[in-house]
Amino acid sequence: MPHATIRGYQMYYEDHGQGEPLVFLHGGMATSADFAALIPTFAERYRVLANDRWGYGRSSRRDGFAQGYLWQDTADTAAWLDGLNVGRVHVVGHSDGGSAGLLLAVTRPDLVRSLVAVAAHTHSEPRTIAGLQHLQRLVRTSPGYRAALERHLGPGGAAMAEVWYAHWLDPTRITLDIRAEVSRVRCPTLVIQGEGDEFATPAHAEGIANAIPGAELWLIPNCRHTPHHECRQAFSERVLAFLARAQ
Repeated sequence: MPHATIRGYQMYYEDHGQGEPLVFLHGGMATSADFAALIPTFAERYRVLANDRWGYGRSSRRDGFAQGYLWQDTADTAAWLDGLNVGRVHVVGHSDGGSAGLLLAVTRPDLVRSLVAVAAHTHSEPRTIAGLQHLQRLVRTSPGYRAALERHLGPGGAAMAEVWYAHWLDPTRITLDIRAEVSRVRCPTLVIQGEGDEFATPAHAEGIANAIPGAELWLIPNCRHTPHHECRQAFSERVLAFLARAQ
């Protein structure tokens, strides 16, 4: 189980296959294991890397989420990739990981060959808040959901979820607004979102795609927040075809 030392904490990561490097970046309530079903398919063509961000899975514990935490998580991801000396990478990021992928393409254009932003968010919408409030209620009232978080996120996962939700729902914080930065992305980009995403309207994905020159947009009917699970085969085929064009 490989780990990298980043700013004094241990970052766990997966490393599979050979070829051009491709990085999976997980969401706010997930770990690298979220891509376990996809990795064998993608590892047939690429060297697939997937990390557990600080506080998640098998990486070091995290007490909370500071203002603008995704900027720091993005810098940590860049430091990890620099340490591996893999060169330019294809990035596939989901939710928080999609937002981090956008920030990585902006802050380290030398590092990102192409980007697939899946259910990424650039700011909070009313639907974002309503969706997070629903999940927060589940964490507080459903023992089964809390137990699932402990299994999925590692020991202390439910407590971390409480902190994460509270951070996003705190009206005194601007947790994330990167709409101005997104227009600086210059790598080939595919934006993917389910039309029924419970955390963002289709207009959110349309705004991201319209801001990035030449970006492709795939809005998926009858799909919610996790296209890589809900329509795995179609997702894999579409992303692999995009990556093949983005050489």
